[in-house]
Amino acid sequence: MRTWMIILLTLIVITTDAQTEKKRPALLPDHAKAQFAGTIGFIAIGAGYDWSKGKLEGDLYYGYVPSWVGGVDIHSLTAKLTWLPLKREYNNDIVVDWLNAGFLINYAFGRRYHLFSRTNYSFVYYGFPTAAHIALFLGGGVSKKKIGLYYEIGTTDRDLASYATNSKAIPFTDIINIGIGARLRLH
Repeated sequence: MRTWMIILLTLIVITTDAQTEKKRPALLPDHAKAQFAGTIGFIAIGAGYDWSKGKLEGDLYYGYVPSWVGGVDIHSLTAKLTWLPLKREYNNDIVVDWLNAGFLINYAFGRRYHLFSRTNYSFVYYGFPTAAHIALFLGGGVSKKKIGLYYEIGTTDRDLASYATNSKAIPFTDIINIGIGARLRLH
């Protein structure tokens, strides 16, 4: 818990420093995010950039699942691309993202995960790599000035493949995941 507090305080300091500067450094991200669940970790923190007048976002997250949630500690890295086609501004300070859509690529670190077929556990056994997966999601959000909240509903490639081959035994709701998060604009 102390690690998360240190990271959060660091983001606040960076934000404060960025707001006092007249010209923002080119490498400073446009926003920082913290997300709960949604296939990228029990808790994940990240930063990213806005493109196309705020209609496209690219983010990089570090995710963590503690052993008391997942049985073992899991550390991951996620690259996410989000398209915000129905973004509207109201009263010059409230922005509603009525619909977001995107995809992500997640990589879990550790010896128990693999990208390529291992000799002792071939893809015939697992059917897919265990270290990486791709997910698709839809969502929305609302923000006021520099602070916002968002949600995502999605599924992964593995979940879709499992459902497609065994839909009688797996309820559709079991392949859906939900994530909620907060966003802080850094300029």
